[in-house]
Order: sequence, then C-alpha cells, then structure tokens
Amino acid sequence: MKKKEVSPYNQSLSEFNNNRELVIGTIFQINKDFASLGVNISESLQANVYQVIFDTLRPLLEELYENQLEKFYGLMYTIDVDHSKIDKAFLKPTLSLAYDEITDLVIQREILKVATRIWYKNQNPAQEI
Repeated sequence: MKKKEVSPYNQSLSEFNNNRELVIGTIFQINKDFASLGVNISESLQANVYQVIFDTLRPLLEELYENQLEKFYGLMYTIDVDHSKIDKAFLKPTLSLAYDEITDLVIQREILKVATRIWYKNQNPAQEI
C-alpha cells in the first residue's frame, strides 16, 4: 500500500486527523515542547485529536501569558511561532479570541515541524531524520 505523501505546506484538519503518523508525531512534539508545563497528551487518541490538543493547550497558554509573560515568549521562541502573528492575534476584539488564535498558531507550527520531517524522510527513505 502506497503511503500518502504529506506536504508540509498544505495540511487540512481532516488530513491531520486521518494521518496517524502526523498525529503521533505532532503529539510527541507537543509533549516535548510543553514538558516543562506538565503536558502529556496520549498518543492513543482516536477522534477529534486537534480539538483535544487545542483544549489541552489553550488554558496553559492563557495562564502563561497572563502570569508568566517571559516564559510564554520563551515557549513561543522554542516552538518558533512568528512573533508578528502573536502580535496580530492580540488585535482581536477579545482576549479570548486572541488566545484561541495563538493556540491555533502553536498547533499549526507543531504540525508543520512534523509534516516537514515526514516529507523530507519520504524524499529520501534511506536517510532517517
């Protein structure tokens, strides 16, 4: 059975939820990047993976921003979320919408990291990344 090619630049939510390799890789990446905050998302999630990740990270990101701003921006740097996109999120009409957008930016960046690794691995299967 031929593996479906994952493009790191064009990922839809349905593609994400239906690509087990991408889901597990993203969960692993999030668990790694958020380990200092006690995040440990189970890799055995079956449905609505994106929503579970979102619901896990959203309150943590809000708490960090409101109470540990330096740690928040350190995490954004580690994850490599574009600072200008974070600034733009805070132009939303409410803080709640801003935190939603930032959470989505974080998840999308984590997915992109994993999708890129998978894509490059599939370009040269003999080389493990």
